[in-house]
Amino acid sequence: MTALSRSHSLLCSLLFTCLVSPAVLAANALPMPLTPAPGVTARVEKQGDRYVLIQPRGQRTALATSDDMLDGGEPRLTQDDFNGDGFADLLVGIPAGPVDISNSLYLYDVESNAYKRFKLSEAVAQRQNCDGLWNLTRVPERKAVLSECRGGARQHFDVLQFEPDGTAWLSEQSRAPESSVRWPKFVFPTLAVAYDQQGTIVSETVMGYDDGEDQNTIWAVPVKRLALYAAPQTDALTKGYLIKGDKAEMLAFEADAWMKIAYVGKRGRIERWISLEDAYGTAKAP
Repeated sequence: MTALSRSHSLLCSLLFTCLVSPAVLAANALPMPLTPAPGVTARVEKQGDRYVLIQPRGQRTALATSDDMLDGGEPRLTQDDFNGDGFADLLVGIPAGPVDISNSLYLYDVESNAYKRFKLSEAVAQRQNCDGLWNLTRVPERKAVLSECRGGARQHFDVLQFEPDGTAWLSEQSRAPESSVRWPKFVFPTLAVAYDQQGTIVSETVMGYDDGEDQNTIWAVPVKRLALYAAPQTDALTKGYLIKGDKAEMLAFEADAWMKIAYVGKRGRIERWISLEDAYGTAKAP
């Protein structure tokens, strides 16, 4: 299993169940017939060194040229409903290396009876891990797509969720480890971050290992005695505690103030919250 597929599987297990249409796996043969809606036809064909989309009304839309292809290959064409509106769209993939595929997405618009190239708003594009669309797969039950790219030793992802008007917003993404502003002795692990449509963080879930990554989800208690909470709030204090050197698995975060952990107790696996102020605050001795 590749690092890409492991990252994809991890994301699916954390956030949702991903389904891939059989159309994604279909081999391309040109000319490639398209049926975006009942009774509507179009096609992709090669004209000289150009790959062209013949629109339902006969207009021609240039998709790529032979110069875009690596080692004389062909573009990877996928007909599927990527935005979840009930009509089949066209995904054009251009190999950009041994693994990565650079994608262009053409959404079928039923009102104009034409495919239109999908473009993210500037506000969303600026927040992406992956500039553009890469190794795109559908998340049909969310009416979303998953874009993944490699950056250094890590696999990054962005989940783009579609609205009925054809726009998309960033609903989830990975976030690489970073030092906490408030707790200089603490470095966050790689997180899967979920947002609402306004861009407010809804949840921050710790991601697991991947080949080549230095991700470590095991955390050691840094203070002599650390209180445990049933929820990320001060009035949820329990009678339990951990002592310096005890090991726990990092699970999730509430802003940069609380961390959810799991550890093995006398009754097996236990999940609790700890305060980063308790663990790393200046009032606490190491």
